[in-house]
Amino acid sequence: QSFATIGRDAESLTHLRRALEIRQELFGDEDPLTVECLLAMARPDPARPDEWERVRRQNWETCLRLFGDRHPLTFWAAKDLIVAWTVTPQEAAEFEQLARRTIAVQKQAFDPPYDPAVQSFLANFLMYSQRLDEAESLARKTMEMAQRQGGPDDYWVGFNNMVLARVARYRGDFADAEHRYRNTIELQKRAQGRDNELTAIPILGLGRLLYGVGRFEEAEPVLREALDMNLRAKGTAGHYTPRCLHELCRVLSLTGKLDEAEKLHRQWLSDCQRDLGPNHAETFNAMTQLAEVLRNGGRNAEAESFARMAVEGLRGYDKEKKDLPAHSAKTLACVLSDLGRHEEAVPFFAEALAGFRNQILVDRMIIPGLQLQYGLCLTSLGRYAD
Repeated sequence: QSFATIGRDAESLTHLRRALEIRQELFGDEDPLTVECLLAMARPDPARPDEWERVRRQNWETCLRLFGDRHPLTFWAAKDLIVAWTVTPQEAAEFEQLARRTIAVQKQAFDPPYDPAVQSFLANFLMYSQRLDEAESLARKTMEMAQRQGGPDDYWVGFNNMVLARVARYRGDFADAEHRYRNTIELQKRAQGRDNELTAIPILGLGRLLYGVGRFEEAEPVLREALDMNLRAKGTAGHYTPRCLHELCRVLSLTGKLDEAEKLHRQWLSDCQRDLGPNHAETFNAMTQLAEVLRNGGRNAEAESFARMAVEGLRGYDKEKKDLPAHSAKTLACVLSDLGRHEEAVPFFAEALAGFRNQILVDRMIIPGLQLQYGLCLTSLGRYAD
């Protein structure tokens, strides 16, 4: 556990596996000490990104069966599942029910009931579901609780302040959103340090906000800081590293720095192939991002090749939800449409739109732009009713 707190995950998992073997031998598979090891080992694995949610759901079901819903290990397992859950619209009611039940059990069974993680993720879920009034109310209450119990620099104070920043952004109150992102950045730098992935999250949020309102020259250094921080903290294994790179390269492309954007994406693709392998989901995502840069530079033939490889590769992941190829399908559809191959583009536009609609925890501002591009493609085919 100590290795995990300082980012040495491989060593941490080695010791946890040994501890699990010893506890299984001494106490059996269903003893709380054995189950505790299983919960500690259920972390994101760069080599198996689709396994995280499945393993955590299995752990929660095991704890529920063995110990009931009021046991601390069941609460831990439920919280871990809520954090890992990639919620689809079909699962929204189930997710919300589990979150609210877990919060109720926490208040009844634990004294003091301080662990704002579940409330925070529920507020985040409500925000992405466009239930903005509910999200704002819950985020404010959770932030106040975190301030009382953990102090002004508590991580969950910053998390809920970011939820409020996103609520403000969706409402068009960009000044309030910017103010909240900047406050959270200062909080995280004090609490987490300057070389921490968690500190980079609000910096990325601020960069995206500045980019979204057309302040490209201000957005560029902010996004560079977020990218550099993620690379120092996690390298290619960082969850937010590709997002920072993608947003930075979008700004570079819009400000005429296409050569630098292409260079950064080619290096990132090479790093992913080396560190994660040629058939990893993040490697295919890197191909998508490179294809977008090539398209922006008018090099559609090369862009099509990378986008097709990405779509085909990502279709092999997460077969139940079928939403991972959404970005790649969108990129390929736009490339084909640019080339005048509108009939070929239509099914990829449809796949992309269905994929984004099947994700709740995604920026909803993507969908109107995609619908516009899809509509223009259909117009080119004379399908005016569609």
